[in-house]
Amino acid sequence: MSVKHIPHFSILALALLFSGCAEHALQITPHFEKNNEGIAPLGCTIVYEHGNYEYVPSMITHNPTSKCTALYAYQIQYHNGGTSWDGLNIWNPLLFVGFPMSEESLVVEAKLELKENNTLIKEFSAVCIANKTRNLFQNSGSSGPRKACLLEIKDNIDSQIKHFKKESKYE
Repeated sequence: MSVKHIPHFSILALALLFSGCAEHALQITPHFEKNNEGIAPLGCTIVYEHGNYEYVPSMITHNPTSKCTALYAYQIQYHNGGTSWDGLNIWNPLLFVGFPMSEESLVVEAKLELKENNTLIKEFSAVCIANKTRNLFQNSGSSGPRKACLLEIKDNIDSQIKHFKKESKYE
């Protein structure tokens, strides 16, 4: 490699090194493949206190005359790592090329209980962990990963319900 190609190689190496510094990743457990089978949803009385029904699994429909009661709830825990060190980041020249300042994560835990006559029939649960790195150019809040996790959990619990209905023939 000749000396005149070194600056171009350095720029390319830095671009590749810092290209993934502002990414976020989702992990969800338990792992269930999305199931697109046409299985009818369960008609239950839905008890949900969070307000936005966009996050309630679509395999549960509200039927106030049903014997079945569906209790759905989730918790969100925020873990903001390293924001107390942001004052020291002012001395880091790598921030101007996208070097990460800190990492934020959130954990969403959801549980759906199906009950009939106050007897637990089945419990479904899912956990989603979202990790996101902050840099000088992408320093937004956690509302995007929070919504992504809530929708992934909804899909996951829907797949669990479809699997449960197919295996148990529960109507």
